[in-house]
Amino acid sequence: MSETLNFESIYWDLYPALEEAYNGQTDEWFWMDLTFYLLGANIGNVGPLNLAELYLYANRPNRMRQLQLIEYNPKTGKVQELPILESTKRADLFNYYKQDQEFHYIP
Repeated sequence: MSETLNFESIYWDLYPALEEAYNGQTDEWFWMDLTFYLLGANIGNVGPLNLAELYLYANRPNRMRQLQLIEYNPKTGKVQELPILESTKRADLFNYYKQDQEFHYIP
C-alpha cells in the first residue's frame, strides 16, 4: 500500500496530545503516533486498531508478527504499510508499549 496522505476530510477529528483519533464515518477510535509519523496499525484485514488493541497485539508474539504499521514519510508525502518487525520505529514502539506499561486516564 502506497498513497499520498491527505488530511482534507470531514470524517476525521484529530485531538492534539492524544494518541487516538475518532473516525466519525465508521464510529471508531484508532491509534496513531504523530511523533513517530505512524498513522495507524492493522492486524491482517482488521483495523485500524485502537490503543488498547495495539498494546495487546504488540505484546503477544503470535499476533505481533501479523501487526502492520502505517508509516508516513514527511519528505515524500507518501504513506506505506509494513510489518512492525520491518519498521524502523519498532524499537521505539516496543519501548513505549511494553508489557509492563501502565496507562492512566486523566479526565
